Amino acid sequence: MLLLTGCNANVEQLRQTNKELIKEVAVLKNQLQESEIKLNNVLKAKELETKDEVTSDFNIFNEGQFIKGDLYIPNTLSLKDIRDTFGEPIEIKESLGSHGSYKESILTYKNASFTFESIEDVDHIKWYTIKEPNIFTIRGVSVGSTASEVIQAYDKGFYNFHVSDDMIFFGEKTGMSFKFNKGIVIEIKVWFMYE
Repeated sequence: MLLLTGCNANVEQLRQTNKELIKEVAVLKNQLQESEIKLNNVLKAKELETKDEVTSDFNIFNEGQFIKGDLYIPNTLSLKDIRDTFGEPIEIKESLGSHGSYKESILTYKNASFTFESIEDVDHIKWYTIKEPNIFTIRGVSVGSTASEVIQAYDKGFYNFHVSDDMIFFGEKTGMSFKFNKGIVIEIKVWFMYE
């Protein structure tokens, strides 16, 4: 009889521990949501601070991205910056470029990929793809923005500007594209070099 009472006490203790853990997880989820909201507010504030500096003349090489609160401009973005910001990639592909004149590196993350070419140990971003909502263009567009927000930010007579139901595209040898699902941005691509 005492043995059975002891088992019931253990079961009750496990139930109590389980309830406490469920409460703790709920608190942690709430804290995570609050920190994501704060991060988004910081990113929006930084975007607004620089909005006055953005001219209507589009130059892809001035098209910066706010990544985790820091503004990165393509001319200064390096492999090290990406690794320092995003951590180690899921996959790294490295190859020699045409005629072996440069090394090409593709860093793939869960919600982003970056392709660089390195010439004489100097990194040059070739293109990147973003599928993460916490990265904003210098004009305030991110995954989750609407098609009308993209048009408002970018339709200023940019070369080769095209709008369709599932994509907004502009440029040619350099440019940007925004992929949509039901009018919401799900992917942003920017390319700086044409092959």
